Amino acid sequence: MKEILYEVKDQIAWMRINRPEARNACSIAMLREMQERIYSAQVDPNVHTLIISGNGGNLTAGFDLKEVPVDDGPIAIKMHFRRASLYWHSIMHTLQRMKKPVIVGANGMNIAAAIGLIGVADLAIISDDCRVSPAWINIGIAPDASSTYHLPRIIGLRRAIEWIMTNHTANANEMLEWGFVTRAVPAAELEGALWQKALELTKVPAALLGQTKFLMHHGTTATLENQTEWERDSVLESVGTDFMVERLRQFLGDRKPAVVEVAPVGTRR
Repeated sequence: MKEILYEVKDQIAWMRINRPEARNACSIAMLREMQERIYSAQVDPNVHTLIISGNGGNLTAGFDLKEVPVDDGPIAIKMHFRRASLYWHSIMHTLQRMKKPVIVGANGMNIAAAIGLIGVADLAIISDDCRVSPAWINIGIAPDASSTYHLPRIIGLRRAIEWIMTNHTANANEMLEWGFVTRAVPAAELEGALWQKALELTKVPAALLGQTKFLMHHGTTATLENQTEWERDSVLESVGTDFMVERLRQFLGDRKPAVVEVAPVGTRR
């Protein structure tokens, strides 16, 4: 059985973590394949939007801790986590830098690195039975998977610290209230909601959404002066395209805008 499923249809790439017997815990081999699939979606001109979800009862239980060589000593354990974190963090980097929309769906009980996938998503839709536990502190591991980057930015520093340090299991209502997720739907409607949102996004060019995504992320660290320079460049890149001209004509009712005659300064009409 394939542990990572990937298909492209109607300009939408859908990647599913498919290891339900292990609660979709990711082995190093799975992480390597996930990175390959995500990169494929990034460079494929036929892909507009990427959806990531899990088959079975949840999105993911994070790293597969059964792979950890716990009896081989601290050096072997450190080497294992180094490999795992390199792949996982590469996935986070690619998803955030991808100039295409990324939608993540989650249901059921999720652990640790699931926070990274939900946090890095442009849109996150969860089921009403979704729960997420940080778990890192509980098993003696410092938080990773971009959680300490995304959580303070999305839900605020104090709430992020409390969530991680207390290992609180957050439910769907809490995550929606915090702004950590975009929407919560009944469990039976999750896949349909993910697909419909992706279809909605494909009505706008991926390049334009990619520019918006870049600007939003860049704006969290840039100065006002630098950010407005990036905005200007993005505006100039987006105007004049067929999509923009068509939408502008629709907005104007397919009429040329009226020319307003402006009187010279100092004169009266």
